[in-house]
Amino acid sequence: MKLLDDVLELKDLRVWFPVRSGILAGLLRKEAKFVHAVDGISFDVRRGEVFCLVGESGCGKTTTARCILRLIDPTSGTIKLIEGDRTTELSSATKPEIKRLRPKMQLIFQDPYESLDPKMHVLDQLSEPLRVNKIGGSRKEKMGRILSALSNVGLIPPETFLYRYPHELSGGQRQRVGIASSMVLDPILLIADEPVSMIDVSMRSEILGIMLDIKTRSQAAFVLITHDFSLAWAVGDRIAVMYSGRIVEMGPAFDVIREPRHPYTRALVSVVPVPDPTLQRKRIVLRGEVPDPVDVPAGCRFHPRCPIAKERCKTEDPEIQNVTAEHQVACHFWQEAFPEKNTEPAGVSTNA
Repeated sequence: MKLLDDVLELKDLRVWFPVRSGILAGLLRKEAKFVHAVDGISFDVRRGEVFCLVGESGCGKTTTARCILRLIDPTSGTIKLIEGDRTTELSSATKPEIKRLRPKMQLIFQDPYESLDPKMHVLDQLSEPLRVNKIGGSRKEKMGRILSALSNVGLIPPETFLYRYPHELSGGQRQRVGIASSMVLDPILLIADEPVSMIDVSMRSEILGIMLDIKTRSQAAFVLITHDFSLAWAVGDRIAVMYSGRIVEMGPAFDVIREPRHPYTRALVSVVPVPDPTLQRKRIVLRGEVPDPVDVPAGCRFHPRCPIAKERCKTEDPEIQNVTAEHQVACHFWQEAFPEKNTEPAGVSTNA
């Protein structure tokens, strides 16, 4: 499939949250402190692709998504939404502009049990976004949109689901309704925040298949937020690995997972299960804790846990370097091998 053009562009995005201080600190005029949730990330998302933001909890993935949707305001940087030949700067957009763009940017929630109103049946759930955004024209046109959206997510025949309430649906069916309520507005950008983490394993492949089918049919761009590298490998076109508010590696999914360059990415990939009992590989063990987002360490943020860190890493923040034209990494020594003491055979338990 040919990727056409960019739908979303982020440049040097920062989201800092002020830390509340006490009265004494205010009287003493101590320096204000901030939580560096997102601290200078840049990427673009293309039409008809799945762009995966991968990283452990607290690295800034969901904050990035909320900022893209303007549910929170950025501290600095730019966010551009591109509709054909029309570009809107979301970070400085007015309320009327944001309201106009809401149907173009939709969110697929993580928890299908909490995202649906238990007092509304499926027809009301899907009618509400059309009514709020004044989309669909006549009642017949709106019903056509709703039935089409339900059919596209595999709820067939759609008429049998219209008057069901959430408690009458399975977890997988609830998530399908959630996806349908996002797709009924024909968005150009979908943000899926851990969309299958609350669903039975037997249903995950079906939900992911629906998302990929929607991507192919509508050419919508997906930003998929996950901590699961195997999920990113299965559905992602490109992957950006986040650590402590920064993107440390980004590139095509095949390159990032088969040939990871950043020490953090290499450690994460080394523990991904492989369905081949004859394949022998070593697991990379990371020591230490994720840095405090209020008191970010100098130099590379990963250096306190990095097996190949040197003195330069403690003082100099690494710049993004090109491994290939599409593959970038933020590491001074990404070409070096890991020391043997930081690896162990896969399957051996550790307390680290």
